[in-house]
Amino acid sequence: MVSLIISSFAAYISTEIDDFISLILLMGSAAGKKEKIAVCLGKYAGLIIICGASILMANYISRIRPEFAGFLGLIPIVLAFVQIVNSVKAKFQNNQTDELDERKAAEEKMNNSRSIFIFVSSVIITLASGFDNFAVYIPFFTTLKGWGFLVCALIFLFLQTLVCIFSAKVVNIGPVKKFLNRSQNILTPVVFILLGIYILFQKGTLKWIFGW
Repeated sequence: MVSLIISSFAAYISTEIDDFISLILLMGSAAGKKEKIAVCLGKYAGLIIICGASILMANYISRIRPEFAGFLGLIPIVLAFVQIVNSVKAKFQNNQTDELDERKAAEEKMNNSRSIFIFVSSVIITLASGFDNFAVYIPFFTTLKGWGFLVCALIFLFLQTLVCIFSAKVVNIGPVKKFLNRSQNILTPVVFILLGIYILFQKGTLKWIFGW
């Protein structure tokens, strides 16, 4: 039991710690409790999908060419441009809406759309940056049986909760909050684009496409 707990902690930390920056940025872009919950739910959903796929596809995932897996890097890049468009659109709407009732209706609609977008972004970023997790999860899950999966799942969910709570606290620290409020519309898309390029480069997709 002790070895299972230690192994579960190690498996989670070794695969999720590199996602912390993107989680901080998502939390920083979340306005209010509702959107922060959307970020956390997206992280949970992404983690569950990755773990489930690791279990179900243990015999097949190794056959996927790394170059093809690298195309997942296009997803954060697309999300970055979508976020840029949404930011410009929001600024334009704020400048053009004069009536109070129309403004409130527009803001409510925008908030609902933002919550959905943030949830989807959180899921997709988790999946896109988590493809390498299969290299850890697949061999680890093959060692588990029965209740071992339950223990591992509870530990993963517990650790994910701690990470979400910690990131929510971090973005509320005065200087961090001020920095994110001033620069998140630029910083978040830039980080997502760099993440996408890194995935494309690390998997050899760019080399495969351009024949470098």
